[in-house]
Amino acid sequence: MFDTNKTFWAGWVVKSPQQKFFFAGDTGHSKDFVEIGKRYGPMDLSLIPIGAYAPRWLMKDMHVNPEEAVKIHLDIESRQSIGMLWGIFLNLTEEPLLEPPKRLLQELMEQGINPLEFRVLEHGQTLMF
Repeated sequence: MFDTNKTFWAGWVVKSPQQKFFFAGDTGHSKDFVEIGKRYGPMDLSLIPIGAYAPRWLMKDMHVNPEEAVKIHLDIESRQSIGMLWGIFLNLTEEPLLEPPKRLLQELMEQGINPLEFRVLEHGQTLMF
């Protein structure tokens, strides 16, 4: 109950000579993603959370919303991103179960970003790269 910010939450970058992969983990949005982009970007593939964000007053430091996820995608200069951490929590969060992908698509359209750059997979779907 009184251990706020005493747990280490982490994302990571995996680099090979040919490619870079970024896993954002559970995260709120911050300027740190601009630094990650400068230091390690551009990313070839990124997993970025898009769900478990409501109510914002409670979740904003721990989980980004879809609009912030798009900012991360841009900050880290990701060539391809996949939205994760959505549609799995029935009692953890207040947003409707299927809202995150809809809001993500809306934000991508508003930003003029091709939706194929930041995809949301169906549960159980796989992609080959």
